[in-house]
Amino acid sequence: MEDERYRAFALSTLAAKLPPEFLNQVLAVARNIEDDEYRAEVLIALSDKLPELLPEALAAIREIHILNNYGRKNLLQAFVEKLLPHDSSLNQVSQSFANLEGAILINADLSKVDLRRGNLRKANFNNANLEGAFLNNADLSQAKLIQTNLRYANLRDAHFVNATLIGANLANANLIGANLIDADLSGANVENAKFGHNQGISDDMRRNLEGRGAIFVDEPPREDSRVLVSV
Repeated sequence: MEDERYRAFALSTLAAKLPPEFLNQVLAVARNIEDDEYRAEVLIALSDKLPELLPEALAAIREIHILNNYGRKNLLQAFVEKLLPHDSSLNQVSQSFANLEGAILINADLSKVDLRRGNLRKANFNNANLEGAFLNNADLSQAKLIQTNLRYANLRDAHFVNATLIGANLANANLIGANLIDADLSGANVENAKFGHNQGISDDMRRNLEGRGAIFVDEPPREDSRVLVSV
């Protein structure tokens, strides 16, 4: 196990410095690492030059033993950072396989992350920064978003069934078409947030939200207003 730990550290350090012709050799060594955590660490490091490895890295993270939550959390944060829109090719990859069901991303800085159409069910984003994030059509059912910053986020047609958004900052966010059945918006900042065609919003709740600064619009729902989750 110690040998694999040192091997993973060495490979991760070398990943950014190696010329392209050596990447396949490093990848072959990485795939022979038996420990899921160490293998995922190297795959994430290699993904800067080989973004197609991200799905394989996520699969390894999912195999990490449940008792090692600390290692899993750190790797998930590193994984999601690779989805940040610094590179258009990574954006395209993120849209094709974003499956972070049950991920623990407390306090993570994920501003402008692109997780549209992703499976984020039961994920924990408490106190995370998702300002300007693209979460349209994402499935956030039963997700925890307590005190989460979602300012200017695109949440159009997202599913928030049984989600907890207590104290979340939804100022200027787009929630048109979002499914809010049994979602808890207690204390959430909805100033200038756009709502409309939402399931789960009663007349009383609408008046309450409008009184807190929310805007209800009459835009028709889009034809693609469904969640498409890639696994």
